[in-house]
Amino acid sequence: MTLDLDQIADDNQLDAQGRRPGEPGYGETKVTQANNTELAKDSSGDDEKNENEDGTKAEENLNSQLTILVNGETVQISEDFTGTHVQNKDEGHGFHIQKNGDIVILSGSGGKGKGCGGRLLINTKNGQITKSGPITEEVNASSSSATEDGSSTTEGAANSQVAYSGSFSGDHEVEIQGTKYVKARDIVLDATDTLTL
Repeated sequence: MTLDLDQIADDNQLDAQGRRPGEPGYGETKVTQANNTELAKDSSGDDEKNENEDGTKAEENLNSQLTILVNGETVQISEDFTGTHVQNKDEGHGFHIQKNGDIVILSGSGGKGKGCGGRLLINTKNGQITKSGPITEEVNASSSSATEDGSSTTEGAANSQVAYSGSFSGDHEVEIQGTKYVKARDIVLDATDTLTL
């Protein structure tokens, strides 16, 4: 038995979308539905209220002015209402000096197949002094990281690549005016000479 779908549609007076007479949208196409849809600019409702907590008004956020200070082939220095930006035009990495006092440093992906790109490198000849408030770090291990040689510290274990590593040529002293809390899946103490607890 063969069904003639065109004949069934004609007998039931179905439109091109398969709707029967009296159903919402009967006889309409996607084009007519789009043309009849109310757009946001035609809405009679109130505009959204500014919910920013920095004290700015809604009118201040409607118009923002961008000033280009330097526009090189790959680097741009610009400023807007948030602060001053020095960034790479292709990848977007750079640093931002914001008016609220924040300094944001954003490294890129390396681009053009350079696997070692996107790192933040600091080399100070005469040491470093850091004075800071509370610090929170989130460090993720990656087998493709430049710090990895393809090996893992524990075979078959999850997250077995090195996430944080340091090499010190001399004593390493830490003074804590509080509690030192260490939580790990495995803890290994390896003293090549003397272990004093």
